[in-house]
Amino acid sequence: MTNRQPKRIIVTTDFSNNAANAYPYAFAMARHYGAEVTLLHVITVHADLVDSATADETSDTYVNTLEESAKRKLDDEDVGDTSGVTVNRTVARGQTASAGTIAYASDHGADLIVISSHGRRVLGQILLGSVTRNVIVEAPCPVLCVKSRESGLLDDANQHLDLSRILIPTDWSDQCRGALETALTLSEGLNPTIYLLHVVHFDPPATIFIPPGRPSVFHLDPDMRERILKHMDEWAQGARSSGVEVKTDVLEGTPAREISKYADQHDIDLIVLGRRCSADEPSFLGSVALRLLHEAHRPMLIV
Repeated sequence: MTNRQPKRIIVTTDFSNNAANAYPYAFAMARHYGAEVTLLHVITVHADLVDSATADETSDTYVNTLEESAKRKLDDEDVGDTSGVTVNRTVARGQTASAGTIAYASDHGADLIVISSHGRRVLGQILLGSVTRNVIVEAPCPVLCVKSRESGLLDDANQHLDLSRILIPTDWSDQCRGALETALTLSEGLNPTIYLLHVVHFDPPATIFIPPGRPSVFHLDPDMRERILKHMDEWAQGARSSGVEVKTDVLEGTPAREISKYADQHDIDLIVLGRRCSADEPSFLGSVALRLLHEAHRPMLIV
C-alpha cells in the first residue's frame, strides 16, 4: 500500500441493509479527503447453472441479463448524502464477490475499500465462507470494515468524519509499523490522539488459578511492563515529532478481547491493524484481526 490519503474509494454492495451500513463511512471519508467513490456490485456466474451444450451462448445471455438487472438496481440504490462527492456506480464480474472486488480494486488503483461485515463468529466464517475475510486478506489496499450499531468515526449529528482517537494494537512487527504510518497519514489536519496498545497474551487455564486471585504475568516478571513501555515509547517518539499526541499502554490477557474492551473504555473512533494472515492459511482460531471483526464494536482499518 502507499501511505497517502485515499483519493479512490470503493464501497461494496449486495443491495442488502447490511451492505448499506458502509455507505455513510465511505462518503464521510471521501468528503474529508477529497476522494471519489465507486459503489461496486459484483455479479457471479456458476458454470454448473448452464447447459454444457450451449454454454457459451447461454452464459453470455445469462450474464448480460444479470448485469442489466444489477445496473438498474445500482442506479436506484439510495446511498444517502453524496454532496461534494463524485460517485460512480459500477457493476463488475467475478467468480466470487470477493474475487471481483479484489480484481476491480487492483485494476483501478483503489486506495481504500469500505465493506460491511456481518461480524459472524470465527466458526461461521470457516463453515460459510466470508466475503469480508477474503477481501481483507487479498485486497491491494487498506480495507475499512464496519458493522451495524457501531460507535466511532462518524459524527452522530452530521455524519461527517470524526477521527479523534485512533487505537493501534502493536507487536513490533513491520505490519504494525505500517499501521502506525497509515494512521499518521489519515491524521493530517485532524489532530487525533493515537493510542498504542500492546497485549501480552496470558490466559492461563482455571486449573492453575491460585487462591485468592488470578495470577498475573506482571507478577511473574515485575519488570516486563516497564520494558515494553520503554520499547513502545521509542515508536511513539516518531509520531510525537510530527505533532500527534500518542499514549501508550500495556495489558495482559487474550488480545482480541482486551483490545475490544480497551476500545470501548477509551471511546476509540478507529482501530488500525496490520494485515498478518495469508489466503492459504487455515483460520479455525483466526488472527487477532479476524477475531476483532466479531469482538470489536468500532470500525476497523486493516492495512
